[in-house]
Amino acid sequence: MVALHTMIQKGIRTIGVQLIMVYQSINPHADANSMRVPPFILCNDEIATKIAGAMSETAHRRYMAWYMEQHVIKLAKHDTHAT
Repeated sequence: MVALHTMIQKGIRTIGVQLIMVYQSINPHADANSMRVPPFILCNDEIATKIAGAMSETAHRRYMAWYMEQHVIKLAKHDTHAT
């Protein structure tokens, strides 16, 4: 999980750099230093936790959908009234 957290943190930093680059391409006179230190606090740990939580929830939902599909197929195979 530490490796995943590290990867997410790296992704968050990369997204920040890319956003600055896009903004500078739109406004070449923009002060990049002020954008690197925003006037609000970005809590990277919280962002990473929410991303990891969303990944876990997505995996769980996909598993449950697969499990229910398999269960329905199994019941259909054992249904003696099915034609």
